[in-house]
Amino acid sequence: MPRSNDDPRRHVQILPERVGAVSGSEFPGHYPGEDHSWNLDKFKERLTPSTVEFDLVGVDASIANSLRRVMIAECDRRRDAAPGETDPKKLYYDSNVYTGMMKWVPSGQQKSKYKGKEPRPVLDDILLVKLRPGQMVDLHCFARKGVGADHAKYSPVATASYRLLPHIILREPIPLEDQEKFKSCFAPGVIELEKDADGNQQVVVKNPRKDTASREVLRHKEFQDKVELARIRDHFIFNVESAGQYPPEELVPEAIKIMLSKISAVEAGLDKLFAPTE
Repeated sequence: MPRSNDDPRRHVQILPERVGAVSGSEFPGHYPGEDHSWNLDKFKERLTPSTVEFDLVGVDASIANSLRRVMIAECDRRRDAAPGETDPKKLYYDSNVYTGMMKWVPSGQQKSKYKGKEPRPVLDDILLVKLRPGQMVDLHCFARKGVGADHAKYSPVATASYRLLPHIILREPIPLEDQEKFKSCFAPGVIELEKDADGNQQVVVKNPRKDTASREVLRHKEFQDKVELARIRDHFIFNVESAGQYPPEELVPEAIKIMLSKISAVEAGLDKLFAPTE
């Protein structure tokens, strides 16, 4: 069963002047009778054509950061500053030279090999150069496959970031006269005022994901003993933006494949290192 967000062992404390309880100890076998092995039990996606947001729950920060670094530095891409795609569009000309003006010239057997899937930029509106009257560009481009570890221009990820899930604990009821002030201490949508079964207005934590951990509420003495701010140490909210080579939902599985291959390489090396010698 998933543990509650109210479990103090999952909290990174947000205190008025510092952050507390930053170190985790939830490794497999650390607590008797509890299994903390890596398990991706919840995968929520918010997709646009270029971004994906998902939750990674129940893992250590080192795993989350490794996933982020692999997406940035070790997933392949196929072109330098102009990401590759298919199906060229109609060319147009202007004093501003855009990626859409580039024309693929096949060499050797490339025309038949890439028939129907001719290389072209993902976006046609990337500005390459601005020309003055009488100027012209004679440009020869060569596509090269690389990874972000070689150079940032090869990274298929525009941005990859994560943050810990905010958690807000109400220790005491907030008096009616202070409820609007309490609500204004948080980002819009985090705190709402609702009526309970008896018709009394009360403060409820509506959407802690929107909280920015500004600590504004802790600046007011009347609230310092009534609320506790924390972050769930093993709940990571990822946001990944693709540069165009991969659909954003494919970047994460690709990064996981690379991580698994690295783990397999380490395991093979350890097996070889500790293998009995004849």
